[in-house]
Order: sequence, then C-alpha cells, then structure tokens
Amino acid sequence: MLTKYEVSRIIGLRAAQLSMGAQPLVRILAPKECDYIYVAALELKERKLPVLIRRSLTGGFHIDVHAADEDLPDDLDVLLETLLM
Repeated sequence: MLTKYEVSRIIGLRAAQLSMGAQPLVRILAPKECDYIYVAALELKERKLPVLIRRSLTGGFHIDVHAADEDLPDDLDVLLETLLM
C-alpha cells in the first residue's frame, strides 16, 4: 500500500506538471475538475500515472514499486470528495 506521504508527493508533483501545461490523463467533465490537485488525485485513483517509487531499505538496498500496482489509502477518496465541495 502506498503511504500517505507517497500519495501526497505524487499528487503534488503531478499538480505542478498540470499547472505548467501538461495534458491531463483523465477526461475532465465539469469545470470544477479544473483544479490541478483534483485532476492529479483523480489520475492517481484511476491508475493512469506511470509512477515508479523507489523505497530505500536498510543495508543500502532498495525496492521499486509501481504506483499503479499498489493499493491506495482510503484518504484519497476523502480528498476527492473534499475537493468537489
């Protein structure tokens, strides 16, 4: 499962890309969805982002995790509902 810190970092970085003109990877239906953070969170929830997370382990080892393959925390649904208000 992705940690809340990994989720917030992914959403923040993707929102920054969107604000600089990157094309959204999801279809935007309502004007409210023009919020960059909402679009980035929706892209993560729909598993459209090709994100690879490298987790450092003890002993100098690391493990690579694909965000699309991991479970998402329930907080992401709460974030999306809050942004729609």
